[in-house]
Amino acid sequence: MIRRAVVTGGAGAIGAAIVRVLSDAGLRVAVCARTLDAASSVGGGAEAFAGDLADPAAIDRMTAAIAAAGRVDVLVNCAGWGESRPFLETAPETWDMLIAVNLRATIQLTHALLPAMAERGWGRVVLIGSDAGRVGSRNEAVYAAAKGGVH
Repeated sequence: MIRRAVVTGGAGAIGAAIVRVLSDAGLRVAVCARTLDAASSVGGGAEAFAGDLADPAAIDRMTAAIAAAGRVDVLVNCAGWGESRPFLETAPETWDMLIAVNLRATIQLTHALLPAMAERGWGRVVLIGSDAGRVGSRNEAVYAAAKGGVH
C-alpha cells in the first residue's frame, strides 16, 4: 500500500524539501500552498491543492478536496508566515493573521484530517514549529506566541 502525505507550506523552501524526502521515500504527496500555481511548482508528481490558511472556510474547502482525492496517512503542518517589526508597531489585523496562519490553521487542518487516521488505526501528524516558539524572537512577539502554541 502506498501511503499518502499532505504537506502544508509545501511550496516553500522547508516544505518543498519535506515533499522531496517523502516522495523519495515512496509516499504519494499532496502539496498545499496559497495558490495552485505555487503548489504545482513543486513538481515531482505531487498533487497540488490551494487554500488561504488565514481563511477557515478556505481551509474547509481545501481539506474536503484533499479527502475526496484519497486517504491521508501523514499530515505535515509546515506552513508559516511572519512579519518582523517591534510589537508596539503592530496592529490587531497583523496579530490575527499571524495567529490564523501559524496556529489556528494547524489546529483546523489536524482536526479535519486526524479522525480518518484514528479510525484506520494508523497515521502521523508532524507539526513544524520554530525556535521562536521556544525561546522567543526579537520583533516577532505574536509569531513566537503562535509557534509556542504549536509546540
